[in-house]
Amino acid sequence: MSRPVPRGVLQPLPPPSPDRAQLWAESRGPLVERLRDEILGGGPITFARFMELALYDPRDGYYAARPDEPERGPRTGREGDFLTAPEMDPLFGQVLAGQLEECWERLDRPSAFTFCDDGAGTGALGVAVLDELRRRSAPVLDALRYLPLEADPAREADARERLAAAGHGSRLLPLAARADPLHGVLVANELLDALPVHRLERRDGHDLEIRVAWRDGWFAEVPGPPSDPRLFETLDASGVHLEDGQRAEVSLAALDWVAALPARLARGYALLIDYGREGPNAGEVHGYRDHQPVEDVLAAPGETDITAGVDLAWLARYAG
Repeated sequence: MSRPVPRGVLQPLPPPSPDRAQLWAESRGPLVERLRDEILGGGPITFARFMELALYDPRDGYYAARPDEPERGPRTGREGDFLTAPEMDPLFGQVLAGQLEECWERLDRPSAFTFCDDGAGTGALGVAVLDELRRRSAPVLDALRYLPLEADPAREADARERLAAAGHGSRLLPLAARADPLHGVLVANELLDALPVHRLERRDGHDLEIRVAWRDGWFAEVPGPPSDPRLFETLDASGVHLEDGQRAEVSLAALDWVAALPARLARGYALLIDYGREGPNAGEVHGYRDHQPVEDVLAAPGETDITAGVDLAWLARYAG
């Protein structure tokens, strides 16, 4: 049975801004230049490519740690742009600690048990989990080792420092362990929603992909052919067929991440925690800055958190 996709409203391309200088001022200038040059050199890029660089560019992406700019402030937490559950209250980590202990029991109490925190952020989740297990003198502690993973090495180092400061330094696995097959539990808390998405649209009977062009001195949406056959194949596999004027987002990065799980997880469990809906998302790309929604996600690359809901039904089917 086809799952209905909410009807989207086609938005016209924004008119030229009267003040491009303001857009530059609100963005990471060097990142804008690199994006512009890539577009002018090879043509419009996919929104997934724009989102990838806007979030994960090593120097100017949203998640890049920039210790030389202390005025930039944190990206997460009450002073940043968003809060995740572990940063709001340790209760989330305390509950997860019980789940990890149950997984260890189900694996027949192995002597080596890894808690891999993929997208560890500030390390708040790791601290809450280990604090709770220590408080209860849980037997799993003798076997448990913690492996925080982050796209940005500086952020990963900060998470490690936080764990060490909380008295859990002896449980940290070395960086080299990230290449080893995992025996234990891999936790991804609000990771998949931050992976790049492709934006798709049905227009005049054609399946199109929305790309990002450089027009009138700034970024603009333009339609183009699909960049990968898997995009609409993923929709078809979900029983979804767009009608004219409808949009949906598909994350090939999330698909690849899930597909890699069997190779990463030698024995154990993967706990994926995120927000979304059952079925492909339509118009669910959002931007946030200073705890406020941003209407135009192309407006301030490098300074805006861009996120998209996860297709939970597809995730359960594909991962299962």
